[in-house]
Amino acid sequence: AISIVQDNPYIVIEDVDGIGFKKADSMARKLGVEENDPFRIESGVIYTLSYFMAEGNTYLPKTELCEKAAEMLRVSRSEVEEAIMALAFQGKIHADVIDGVNAVYLYAAFSAEQDVARRIKLLADSYSSDLSLDIEGKIRKAEAQSGVALSENQKAAVRNSLTGGVTVITGGPGTGKTTIINTIIEVLEESGLKVLVAAPTGRAAKRITETSGHIASTVHRMLGFYYSEERDEMIFAKNEEDPLDAGCIIVDEASMLDIFLTSALLKAIKSGTRLILVGDVDQLPSVGPGRVLGDIIDSEYVFVAKLTEIFRQAQESMIVVNAHRINKGEYPYLNEKDKDFFMINRPKEEEILQEIKGLLTKRLPEHYNVNPLTDIQVITPMKKRPLGTENLNAVLQEVLNPAKPGQDERKHGNKVFRTGDKVMQIKNNYQIEWRRLSDGLEGEGIFNGDIGYIKAIDKENGWMTVVFDEDKFT
Repeated sequence: AISIVQDNPYIVIEDVDGIGFKKADSMARKLGVEENDPFRIESGVIYTLSYFMAEGNTYLPKTELCEKAAEMLRVSRSEVEEAIMALAFQGKIHADVIDGVNAVYLYAAFSAEQDVARRIKLLADSYSSDLSLDIEGKIRKAEAQSGVALSENQKAAVRNSLTGGVTVITGGPGTGKTTIINTIIEVLEESGLKVLVAAPTGRAAKRITETSGHIASTVHRMLGFYYSEERDEMIFAKNEEDPLDAGCIIVDEASMLDIFLTSALLKAIKSGTRLILVGDVDQLPSVGPGRVLGDIIDSEYVFVAKLTEIFRQAQESMIVVNAHRINKGEYPYLNEKDKDFFMINRPKEEEILQEIKGLLTKRLPEHYNVNPLTDIQVITPMKKRPLGTENLNAVLQEVLNPAKPGQDERKHGNKVFRTGDKVMQIKNNYQIEWRRLSDGLEGEGIFNGDIGYIKAIDKENGWMTVVFDEDKFT
């Protein structure tokens, strides 16, 4: 091990968890590695591509990659270009021309992107409808059962989703995407076909379950994401060898799908299965690399139902109306009487902080009859300063869940966790065990974005019990 690391200290980045380029570079310099050592420059190129992949990019233009890597490594651009060529020969990166731009990928991102394009094409091309039924009659029956009349645009979306291999349903808030999903599920299940519904996050999956009555899961859970001791990594149980058993798979909030999760999903879908992607390209993008939903829409290869009509109930919400106005470049309506969108101007940070406290503790709960701890969300674009997440969470904790005699709490770093606190899981943990309160069902996995409340704190052993989704505790 010593001789290997002395020969190439940067190898520890690939083989040792928790060591990135900067730590390895510091170690290498202490071992006497020169600034222009080929191993160092190659590792720096990989690091630069990885950094920008974490920012959501599947590739970097070669000119930009050379510029940024050369600046970080303090070497010449020609030396970076030599490293790019060497890495391409090693199969670690891939260079290609994309829309006239010389692009450089990490090979894993290039492979996933190619795989997604190929599999979308195969699903769309190889599909043949197995629905020998009166689709129009089924739609009318679903309308009668739900008491909701579909628009012609919505009916076209349902019709094409039932008869096509890959369908995208996209539109802003209030345009009836959920109504279409519910109708499709009703028609397919009545026809005896199994439907699986999923979303990229736990919160989105829970929302689908609430609005459709159909059990939805995260995409990770649907694919059986688990830790393999044999391979010492997290893998998907569902794949080409063991595909998902379904006649139709619906993925909501598909704008949050990144290229790697989409690749894993498509590998687990067998030929002949309908795939329906539902989402709003103007909504949350994926955390991981890629713009999957937008690129599939722009490809014009699959049927896309673009919903633009805001329905009557949604028109009553200024939040929905203003979302569409902002997307069209129009100024939002502010402070309409008896509506739900208000702009309150306060010039100073301390005044804003006091306004937020007043809204949470008195004005909103009294006017809308809501629970400030469970029904109100405060959003801020920063971490630091008085209005950043760190200070706001501390201030709001003291307002909404102040310390009381006999109440358990635990300090961790500069944060205080207290029984009754509202908390959010901010990193996927696929191995943590949970048990459901209602029926004792056990499982694994708490996901980024899951909301819970601290039920108990065991200070002696350093444990906290958190109840997620009002029913699942870990």
